[in-house]
Amino acid sequence: MSLEQNKAISLKMYQAFDRQDVEEGKKFMAVDIVGQGMDGVTRKGVDQFVQYAISMFAVFPDGCHKVEEVIAEDDKVLTRGIFKGTHKGELMGIPALSTGQKLQRMAKYLKSKSVTIERK
Repeated sequence: MSLEQNKAISLKMYQAFDRQDVEEGKKFMAVDIVGQGMDGVTRKGVDQFVQYAISMFAVFPDGCHKVEEVIAEDDKVLTRGIFKGTHKGELMGIPALSTGQKLQRMAKYLKSKSVTIERK
């Protein structure tokens, strides 16, 4: 796949999950996906990653990603941006604040459809 195709795959995954369209988002994941959420817990496989995403829908029902930069090289895609949403559910012991939250985020994607997320 070309660098532009790899970039497009990562952006399509963000867009699907921002719409809370789990089935569409899964199309852009490899079976060996590895992700680390805001809680620092590493999740392996599509099922664990999707369970985490669904739990975040409850916490930030209007959550969305604003990708500010996408860099591709070889089989890697790096995205940098902001996740924004209204905090409506408990998150890591913090009760719902019902206020807008903005979180800086960075993710590294390896190979087309194979994802490793590193929160920085």
